[in-house]
Amino acid sequence: MLKALRYALFVAALLLSAALLVKVIQHLPPSFEENYLPSLLSLLFIIISATFALSRPSLSEKEFRMLSLLFGCFWALSLLWIFKGVPFALGGGKWDSWFHHAMAANFKHFWKSTDFNYQGLSSFYPFLYQYVAGKVAWALSAPPYTVLKYSVILAAALLPFLLYISWRSSVEPATSLLITALSIFPFLHFFLYKPYEFLPLVFLIPWWWFYVEEGGSFKKNLLGGIFGGIMFASYYLWFFPVILLAATESLISAISLKASKKWWVKFRGKFAVLSLTAMFSSFYWFPLLLDLIGKGGISLQNKWFKAQDLIPFLPVSSFSLKGVLSLLGLVFVFAAWKEELAARRIGKFILSLYLTILISNFLVLLRNPLPNFRLNQMLLLAYLIGFALALEHFKLWGQETRKYASLALSLVLFSSTLMRVPSVKNSRLFRLSASSKVLNLEKRKELGTLSGKTVLNLPPRVMVFVPIKRFIAPNPFYSHPSAHLGKRLAFLYLLQFSGNQNFFFFSLRKNKFCPVDYIYLKGKTLKIRAFYENFPHKKLLSVFKFNFKFINRRNLEPLFKDVVEKGDLIGRIPASKLDATALSPLEKFIAAKFISRRFKPEGKILEYPWVKVFLLGKHLLFYKEKCPRERWKNAKFAVKTEGFSAEVSLKDGLLTSTCAMVVPLPSSQGLEIFLKN
Repeated sequence: MLKALRYALFVAALLLSAALLVKVIQHLPPSFEENYLPSLLSLLFIIISATFALSRPSLSEKEFRMLSLLFGCFWALSLLWIFKGVPFALGGGKWDSWFHHAMAANFKHFWKSTDFNYQGLSSFYPFLYQYVAGKVAWALSAPPYTVLKYSVILAAALLPFLLYISWRSSVEPATSLLITALSIFPFLHFFLYKPYEFLPLVFLIPWWWFYVEEGGSFKKNLLGGIFGGIMFASYYLWFFPVILLAATESLISAISLKASKKWWVKFRGKFAVLSLTAMFSSFYWFPLLLDLIGKGGISLQNKWFKAQDLIPFLPVSSFSLKGVLSLLGLVFVFAAWKEELAARRIGKFILSLYLTILISNFLVLLRNPLPNFRLNQMLLLAYLIGFALALEHFKLWGQETRKYASLALSLVLFSSTLMRVPSVKNSRLFRLSASSKVLNLEKRKELGTLSGKTVLNLPPRVMVFVPIKRFIAPNPFYSHPSAHLGKRLAFLYLLQFSGNQNFFFFSLRKNKFCPVDYIYLKGKTLKIRAFYENFPHKKLLSVFKFNFKFINRRNLEPLFKDVVEKGDLIGRIPASKLDATALSPLEKFIAAKFISRRFKPEGKILEYPWVKVFLLGKHLLFYKEKCPRERWKNAKFAVKTEGFSAEVSLKDGLLTSTCAMVVPLPSSQGLEIFLKN
């Protein structure tokens, strides 16, 4: 009877609160309703849930699950309200959100692993999240960007419940709910902006704890391998500390355990789960590995690096709620190392993160660092998990006190997350999502004919809608390791000195990288601006501007259509034949290097210890493949000929894996070249 009365009072309080809220809403100004109403509704849910939960003598497992599921529903409703009328997920067609949308548009049309930028290459970026979104868009005949928007809202609805279930197998119910709250409240913008990175982040530690550390039967190892493969194919970076931790523990045990059989019994479960993870994610990494073996590769993704990124996140560096909780968690982990198995487990994970960052900092000296600044988010999460474990295991509190303290703090943190929802709407990322300017491109039906084609000089915003490939990615950090971006830039750089329109078209069609089908023209002549990484210098990118004056609007208008925006042209490159005997020496050099070796370059070669200088008609070409970068950057030549003298500083040349510098000469008579340094 008493139990029924308690439930009846709870329902009555809920209905009365809802009625009062409706009455208040009717008198709210529109701006208040638009920005803050979702958070107030969610906060009301938190207050009622907390009152109900804390007034009960105990909560069953079923009721804990219900709390997590209800929170997800209210969170999703808040986001649905905030994003109503907004076409894109957070970020729109800008920054990393651009290639996130481009990948989904790509996989709406392609079934196998394909790069969103380059023709004929597999995806270099983990693509499972975008692949599923693309296939859902294909099945529903919906725009991929719409599917991505609602996928975030769906993830918000399910995430608290799934996280609670993931942790429940290893910790107490109240602690599981607290860890769920701690995994969400500091990362709201990260989750909305990059769900494909955030979701593997929050599920990795419970996966590692339950499947890798604890081990078990073959069925458990198989499930661990499947879940691990899903996470690895969504974002692989989080696995570096896990793999390092497993390898380090294995090595230490192999040295300390004399009998190899004991060593194998202890670690076979971990090896099984990690091996199955590799197998179930092979649909992503195996095609990429074939590209790297067959075509070679230079990774540029890891060159987005700044000096402050060398320092790992420490709790004392942030005097805030999450900073204080992190510090308490870190202190508990190492204070309870000997007594608590849970403290040792999360402590080993934190040490593995520190070691991974240390190795990355050492690799900076070799100019090939790991992007360890991303691991700061995992460090913060590990500290907060340590704090949750401290509440569960703190000896001064009774079991019931700890339970309700964890539950109360969980609800407070959930409400903190929901109250931050309005800040999303005021962020620059949200304004980009709400912009309808990019949507005007979708109305142009001609873009559909370019699906799967390669276009030179294409604006990236078009790729949000149509899976169009590009000859170069202007930003090197979006470039496939096997794309040979440096050589592609050198190819375009040399082409601008040709002046032969027919040779230009032929070269684009027949080059050894990939055939180019269309050219995008903005303005009167073809101008291309591209970048190359400049690591480890303070300025992250080297800028290169190519001006093809002989490709102009007046001559090409019959080939082009007004497609992308008013005043812009895009046209199919005409098929053309090439008379090898009519080529200039410079054009023969370009053809031999970048089209076919049947073209024989002709001209005088001047040898230097580390660079070749070619005299090709009236062009002086400084050229070296895989040049010593620093020396090339600072090189200076004095060039003299009849009526002409100049100092050539190669710091203005292409500082790429293939280096080139062209000097047009009025005459080659009496040519003298001096290396000045």
